[in-house]
Amino acid sequence: HQLRNRQDGNDLIVKELPVYDKIDANVLKQGAMLQELITAIRDTRNKNQLKPKDTIKLWIDTQNNALYELTQDILRKQVNAAEIGYTQEAKAGSISIVVQTDKLYIETASANVNTD
Repeated sequence: HQLRNRQDGNDLIVKELPVYDKIDANVLKQGAMLQELITAIRDTRNKNQLKPKDTIKLWIDTQNNALYELTQDILRKQVNAAEIGYTQEAKAGSISIVVQTDKLYIETASANVNTD
């Protein structure tokens, strides 16, 4: 076999996760915001009859670019965005949503823009 000898407590099957003494509230806040963004974008896609497999371009108008730069890869994958960019103005022909203080503009080739 090709398994090497392991030290006691470093088992291949069971290993305890490290215990963290301090919880980073900032990481939890970023995770909650990311979850809210993904939910809002998915709900908007459903409302506008956009299929989840259709790619979108996501434009973000925010004062907090750092959050989006940290979570961009996860956000891109979860909402099937081909491109994520930043803007300071509304994008014509796009679907706009507001999440907390950030404005998001969704561009897609097959958008039925719902102005409700």
